[in-house]
Amino acid sequence: AVAKGIPYVIDARDKWPDTFVDIDVPFARAFGGVALANDRCMTRYAIRNAAAHVATSRDIAHWLEGYLGGDPLSGTAVIPLGFTKPAGCRSPGPEVKDLFDGLKSKKVVTFVGTFGKYHNPTAMIEAAEAMDSEEIVFVIVGDGEMANELHRRAEGVGGVYFTGWLDMDDIDYVLSRSHVGVCSTGTTSEREFFPNKVFLYLSYGLSIVSMFEGELHQLIVEQELGFNFKTSDQLAAGLSCLFSEQGVLDKQSELATKLFHQRYHSENLMSRYCDIVLAT
Repeated sequence: AVAKGIPYVIDARDKWPDTFVDIDVPFARAFGGVALANDRCMTRYAIRNAAAHVATSRDIAHWLEGYLGGDPLSGTAVIPLGFTKPAGCRSPGPEVKDLFDGLKSKKVVTFVGTFGKYHNPTAMIEAAEAMDSEEIVFVIVGDGEMANELHRRAEGVGGVYFTGWLDMDDIDYVLSRSHVGVCSTGTTSEREFFPNKVFLYLSYGLSIVSMFEGELHQLIVEQELGFNFKTSDQLAAGLSCLFSEQGVLDKQSELATKLFHQRYHSENLMSRYCDIVLAT
């Protein structure tokens, strides 16, 4: 494209190839940097010759700035992936329906995602164990490399339910009956990360509780969407306060829904994206 003078847009959704060396072992990080030197050169060349830059978050935009040699990102747009809430979902499967038939009148705290390095719902199980509440339940939707470990950890802990992978009809049913959406992690809790599940939670008007630092942490505080936590004890204490304060859940649900339509509805985001492409 560069040789033929064809303009193109860089759409940065992760820090490739630097994500492969984003680890806390200095020697391995230095070795990986050398091994990936050619890939980094290609990335730098592609970024610096692009007609426009799009990033899914401010953190990714700052990463782009590094490859641009510190040049200001006046031409870079931060456009999140966003989400569009499905219309006309079918009836849920019998297992999901039966589960929620037994959870009526309960406060439902939900996690949706793949269990792994970045998305680890262990804190939910520990909070359920500490709270030992008959009024609060924790629903964990998904699967992944940590599934067996999580099931073992949840043995004997009341109020924790695993659904496995669900289709969008079932997820719609679950989230429509949930109150809180969880963004929990493991060893990466000190790192900046903005998981895509936030858009899903906001579209259903859920309060957001998160272990991640950076842009999501700031958003929760500034928009009063829920609370941030670092440990399962803080999660348990925060949920106890959240569910005991009159009207807080309704207020956060209203704020979440409003913010979603203002910033994260994918149809609106696509319009902005098209404007950038047409301007190149």
